[in-house]
This record gives sequence, structure tokens and C-alpha cells, in this order.
Amino acid sequence: MDKIAVLLVFIINEGYMVGRKNEIVNSILASLISSHGNMRMEDLSTMYCLNRCHLSRLVKRNSGQSFRTLRTIFRIHSMMKLAKTTNLSAKEIANRVGIHPNYLYILFKRASGMTVKEYRKRVY
Repeated sequence: MDKIAVLLVFIINEGYMVGRKNEIVNSILASLISSHGNMRMEDLSTMYCLNRCHLSRLVKRNSGQSFRTLRTIFRIHSMMKLAKTTNLSAKEIANRVGIHPNYLYILFKRASGMTVKEYRKRVY
């Protein structure tokens, strides 16, 4: 969790720079955050009228992370937040962040070192 939180804070705070291209990247990152990481690159490229490859390069150049990595980080962050603040089942959390429930268990365990149930017990 600490590594994820640190990376997320860096991307959100220090990854945001000034300039037109960076404003687009900031907006793309904000869209990813608000969607709990549940947006595809195709959706964002359509939304911002950018070619997928160009969008991918912009994100990588300005954030230091690939789109896929950022989306996974935001999904993990959202999963942990939802597990902490709601009583949703793991399957419902998976649906909210847009991943298969089996993959949620793998990601959550990898990121936190525990299952959703163990995480909730420790948090409460």
C-alpha cells in the first residue's frame, strides 16, 4: 500500500506540470482517477480527440508511467478505498473498478499483502 500511495501522490502532485500538452495529460489523469481507473485508452483517445499512440506517448513522457500501469495503480487505489469505506463485496468492488473478480483478488493481495476480508478486519 505504501508504494502505491507514494507513486499515486507523485503522479498527482509532482507529475502535473505546466504547458498545453501537460494540461491534456493532467486532464487525462483526472479522468482516470474519477473513473476509478475504469477507462480504456480508446475511450480517452476519443474523448480528447487524440490518436491512441500519441495519447500513450504523452502519458508516458509526462508521468513516467505507461497508461496501463497508471490504470492499474488507480484501480488498486480505488479497490482499497472502496474496501475501507464501503461494505461492498469483493465482486461488487471488482465491477466498480472494471476488472474480473478473480483478478481483483490477485491484485489486492499483491498490493496489500492480504485479502479484502483481512484488509477490512485490520482497518476496522
